[in-house]
Amino acid sequence: MRISDFIARMMTQRRGFVWCGVAVLATVCIAILVMRMQLDSDVLNMLPARFPSIQGLKIYDREFEQTRELTFALVCQPNEVEKLEEFAPAFAAKLQKQPWCERLLTGSPMETPDGIRDLQSIAVPLLLNLEPAAFDKTMSILPRSTAPFTSTDRSRFTASGI
Repeated sequence: MRISDFIARMMTQRRGFVWCGVAVLATVCIAILVMRMQLDSDVLNMLPARFPSIQGLKIYDREFEQTRELTFALVCQPNEVEKLEEFAPAFAAKLQKQPWCERLLTGSPMETPDGIRDLQSIAVPLLLNLEPAAFDKTMSILPRSTAPFTSTDRSRFTASGI
């Protein structure tokens, strides 16, 4: 008997076996997919890990976790610095026009009045998120007139949601 005759007879005379075979095959496929599936929502893990730039981004992401912050690093060859100096302001201008861009820092925040205002709004949460020992050390560096708080005051502010 040829294989085509066997398949035709199974399809017409033994439909139950065919449907059971399809169900078993589907179950095996789903089981393989579930066992081998590794869902990873981190975009950096989907990029090739052999590049030093990707490894650096992973370190940056792990150490400086800001869910609402996106950092662009523009890199060029030493002989193309002039091109980068021309491109960077144009890139920043186009980036600023994007609807999802709330704040754009290009260079040191101390260079512009808006940057100083942005730095002042960023500085307080950064200080309040320091470890108590680091917070006390930072406050001891500042003059008493500008830093009248201690770590106990800090814990009062963070507990009250300020």
